[in-house]
Amino acid sequence: MRFDTFAPVATIGSIRAPVLLVHGGRDAVVPSSDAELLECASEGRARLVIVPEAEHASMDACLTAAPAVADFLENAVRDR
Repeated sequence: MRFDTFAPVATIGSIRAPVLLVHGGRDAVVPSSDAELLECASEGRARLVIVPEAEHASMDACLTAAPAVADFLENAVRDR
């Protein structure tokens, strides 16, 4: 199967559930512009949170996104 067929940017529009994208602002592996493309391709179902100080695998830095994650989950459950 070609990657273009199942690539996230090609498939995110078919997801009917809310999607939270958490991306590192200092990610040198996957640029934040890729996350922005995913958000746009989600047809309004995705919310993007950029963690400015996070690199590609900065789990500790991503902890600063915890309030946004909690807010997203609360809204997703309430809206169901």
